[in-house]
Amino acid sequence: MFIKNNYINKINHMTVENIGNSVVFNDGNTQYAFPKGTIICTSSKNSKSVNIKLKGSRKTILSFPATEMGFDTAQQAINKIITMAY
Repeated sequence: MFIKNNYINKINHMTVENIGNSVVFNDGNTQYAFPKGTIICTSSKNSKSVNIKLKGSRKTILSFPATEMGFDTAQQAINKIITMAY
């Protein structure tokens, strides 16, 4: 499910929120809402980029630098997302 927010034009940082049975990613311009338990977080070795995929799919839906969430490494960002997504 994609929710478009036309009021904000700047991309400042990525926020992740746990809202009811959904996990919502907000990049300041667009919100992406996924049901809990349906996403997989991945990152390549030595990469600072976090990739979000749906379970059972190889297609990356969302990719962003871990620094957009305020973390130094992708692993730290993934750990935070996992606690909210399950």
